Amino acid sequence: MKIKINQIGKLTTKGQGLQNLSLRILFFILVFNLLPITRYSLLVTCLSAAASGGQPGQFLSWGAGARALAMGKAFTAISDDATATYWNPAGLTQLERKEFDGLYAKLWYDTTYSFISYAHPTTKLGVFGISLASLTSDKFEKVSIERNADNDVVDFKTLGFFKDSQTAFIGSYARDISKNVTFGANAKYVSHAIDIYNVSFLTTDVALMLKDIYPKLKLAINIQNLISLKLGDTDDEFPIILKLGTAYKALKDKLTVALDIDKGMKSNMNYHLGAEYWAMDYIAARFGFDVGDDGIRETTAGLGGKYKDYSLDLAMAFHALGSSTRVSASWKFGRSSKTGKFEEMAKYFKEGMEAYKIGEYLVAMDRLSRAYGIDPTNEDLARAIPRIQVVSGWIEAEKGTTNESEAIRTGIAYYIEGDVNNSVMALRHAYSLQPQHEKLRRLLNDIEKEAGQVLTPISGTKLTTAPALSLVEQKQEKAREFFSKKQYDAAINECQEILIIDPKNVLALKRMGSCYYQMGLKDKAVATWKKVLEIDPTDKDVLDILKMFEGENK
Repeated sequence: MKIKINQIGKLTTKGQGLQNLSLRILFFILVFNLLPITRYSLLVTCLSAAASGGQPGQFLSWGAGARALAMGKAFTAISDDATATYWNPAGLTQLERKEFDGLYAKLWYDTTYSFISYAHPTTKLGVFGISLASLTSDKFEKVSIERNADNDVVDFKTLGFFKDSQTAFIGSYARDISKNVTFGANAKYVSHAIDIYNVSFLTTDVALMLKDIYPKLKLAINIQNLISLKLGDTDDEFPIILKLGTAYKALKDKLTVALDIDKGMKSNMNYHLGAEYWAMDYIAARFGFDVGDDGIRETTAGLGGKYKDYSLDLAMAFHALGSSTRVSASWKFGRSSKTGKFEEMAKYFKEGMEAYKIGEYLVAMDRLSRAYGIDPTNEDLARAIPRIQVVSGWIEAEKGTTNESEAIRTGIAYYIEGDVNNSVMALRHAYSLQPQHEKLRRLLNDIEKEAGQVLTPISGTKLTTAPALSLVEQKQEKAREFFSKKQYDAAINECQEILIIDPKNVLALKRMGSCYYQMGLKDKAVATWKKVLEIDPTDKDVLDILKMFEGENK
């Protein structure tokens, strides 16, 4: 193929040569030299360009991965393989293992399109990805024509060959925000080179994916080219493109149906519909439609197969000029990040719980926060961490062995477990034992506010509610009265509330055991009295009672 460039004088390769090339004429000649030999694939690009106004970076609409192409490019809300770097970076969080994906297509006369991507999940830092997309047309002949003043050709020289190359390097990152929401972003370097002409752009994409907001349903949004910077002498600007997607699984997850809508800032709206059905664990069938303002532009279909860590996908597109075929392959390898993630999270969780049990609340906060950073989908951690943060803000540690320290740990345990009312009761008891402990009072006040209760004032002022110690004494007296009146259920309730405040209250356990005995529940009575011996193995009253029971059973 020859591209003729009319010029007076010799062609130069310096700055002024850029004008002499007359790029607009070059593109015009290039397209019309290609048209006679495009039998199928060019139609897709031409139609896409028409829909987007021929904007820069149009080659990026070619897609990635035969699986997505067979589904009519309805892949924004699916994006569960390495091609998510192209379709929706937020989808990368669905990958558990490292993965390569590659597509190569020979299009027409020395023109090729290729896409390769790699995804790298980590246990703590999210998922990273890199990819390369390239469209290259080669072996265009470059000539120089010299004319005289009468416009007659006086010299014709062949200057070699040149190529048209469009390339995009994409760096991706994704991370779970919560159990149902993931975030992803791309940074792209896009370049376009024709002979000595070269222009490039830096652009960014941001994306979100919402999973299981309704069972089996996913929603996604991808804003492409949100921020762009041009490098080089050009008036072109990358358009902002909004992509919305939804995907739904049915038939025991064998069938996936998807719909995408995309709209460029200066282009028409496009629709993509697709479906995938796994007839067996290793064979899938796919079809889809690419729809524009002028109706169905392209009907697609394809097959996919997987064996162990390898996948092979085939896509065919049918349109006005015939058909085209794409083939891609992928490979998964390495250890599952979920396994490593679980082990890492379990380690921090164990350390956090051990610190929490011995009253090291600041250490517990640090370890459990690390565990949550690894797995922000853990709902138990999501509930516990804000409460531990409240506690550690006032009491960094409480490791003593006194009754006062035990009471504080008991109240804090109730709070972290979400039982704010019992926490208030236990911490009021603890504060009554340590009225000089100002940080304890401030923690108690925070929890009282959360529980909607009256705040405990500074010690030495008149309390608006009975202090917890008086409350314990009142409940002991009520339990004794209920026992004497043979109202054993009521007496047991009072004893249970005492044990909420003070789990090691021996008198409450003894009285509760006596109630069970009087009700004829001897097994419960014995089990309750044995709890007394766990606290005080020398308690003579309980030892004598249990000895008596042992004599009766002989």
